[in-house]
Amino acid sequence: MIGATRLLLAAALLPLVGACPRPIDELPVNLPPTARLVWPQLWPAGEPALFDPTFSEDAEGGPLRYRMTYGDGTPDAEGAGTLEHVYQAPASYGVELTVTDEQGLDARVQGQIVVVGDDLEPCSCALPCLDDAVCAAELCLLFVSALEDDEAPVLDDQLECP
Repeated sequence: MIGATRLLLAAALLPLVGACPRPIDELPVNLPPTARLVWPQLWPAGEPALFDPTFSEDAEGGPLRYRMTYGDGTPDAEGAGTLEHVYQAPASYGVELTVTDEQGLDARVQGQIVVVGDDLEPCSCALPCLDDAVCAAELCLLFVSALEDDEAPVLDDQLECP
């Protein structure tokens, strides 16, 4: 009886399988995007800070939407390019980038920005950046990625200290 049921089921499904334009193993798979963010490690209050999510990418090559949370209680910002934000008070703020592809899959990365009240000294070989920041154009920049061991983008004006 079980054998007859399987035969009937196979006969019923055969026209459906034959109607598929491609084998199931050839159907496209949407992979989540990779979120990457570059931003200043230290920044003076009252000045617009730039957050660059444009190193993020979609595995299928489609466009991405960015949503930044700045950590200071202001509404999230959305866009498709570099984002700008002014912090009013000195403090350490948690930032988060969410990157979403056309099919709605997303990836997130988090980090910190330290906002200071005084003018910043430019970074140099004599005054290096803290932690994992890179000195570029006399400014300490941080890089975070949703991928483990992802290397920071090469910045043309990165200081090469001996």
